[in-house]
This record gives sequence, C-alpha cells and structure tokens, in this order.
Amino acid sequence: MICKHTRPQELHALLEIENACFGQKDSPLTKRAMGYHLKRGRVVGAYEEGKLRGYILVFPRKIPRVYSLAVHPNARGRGIAQILLQHALHVNARLRLEVRADNHGAIALYEKLGFTCKGLKKAFYPDGCDAKVYSTP
Repeated sequence: MICKHTRPQELHALLEIENACFGQKDSPLTKRAMGYHLKRGRVVGAYEEGKLRGYILVFPRKIPRVYSLAVHPNARGRGIAQILLQHALHVNARLRLEVRADNHGAIALYEKLGFTCKGLKKAFYPDGCDAKVYSTP
C-alpha cells in the first residue's frame, strides 16, 4: 500500500469512491469541490497495485481537520483507512475531525489510533444525525 497525493486526472476515480461511500444523507463532495481540494494538494490517496482504493482529505488549519476519509466498499477490511489516518498523523502533529455518532466502526478506529472525543455537535448532518468531535492529543 502506498500513500501519495492524488493527481487531477484521478478526479473521476475519487468521485467514484466518494459516491460509493457517501449517500445523500452524508452530503458527498461535488465534482467541483473535490477538484478544488485536489488542485490544492489536500487529497492523499491509498494505492494498491497502482489502483486508488481510498483517500483522505485534510484541511490545513491551526489544528488540521480531516474533512473526509473514504475507502471504496470493494477494498474495505484491509486496513486502508488506518493507513491513511496514520499517514495524516505522520504529516500533521495533531488532527481533529467530526464523525457520525452512529458510525461505530470509524469511531473504534479513531479511538484505536489515539483520538479522543471532545464533544458533540447536535444535528450536524443533513439527516439530523449528531456528530462526535474527535482530536488527537
């Protein structure tokens, strides 16, 4: 598995992963938004045998924010999300993120990697689901 910045010509592959992972209730990134972040070098992909399997999008801030983390459904269960998060933690001293309160698998991964819950944002998602706010020490 290799993690590296994605290239503009991979926009279609990124959107395929985005749309396979996030339904309308999760407000998937639009083509325009993904292209914007891609051009600014904010998207790192996980590549297996040369194929893009997942990505992480981190916003540069005082404490960088993981805006999106996605692994194609066909590539799940191989530790790709963990590899992407570890890469982001290697590049950034600290990270923060919001996660759906009902996404127990993601929450378990974040806690395994040392993230701690710092709060709750009520009705954060369009469908009314709360978000838990996590950050690294």
